Amino acid sequence: MLDELEATTTHAGELEEMIEEITADDRDGRRRDGMLGAISLGGRAKTLKEGMAHCRADEYPKQHVRA
Repeated sequence: MLDELEATTTHAGELEEMIEEITADDRDGRRRDGMLGAISLGGRAKTLKEGMAHCRADEYPKQHVRA
């Protein structure tokens, strides 16, 4: 997951150009806006935050289980 986030960050400009090309003929900008939102800094930060929360949730029970 971290590799995917890094790749998105590294190639954000290229991805934005591809999205613009792919959605150029759309009637409205909703699909383009959604795609751009997914690769935005905020979108990547949210993904990382949620992933870290899941990792912590998975670790918590293992560390605090009494034998």
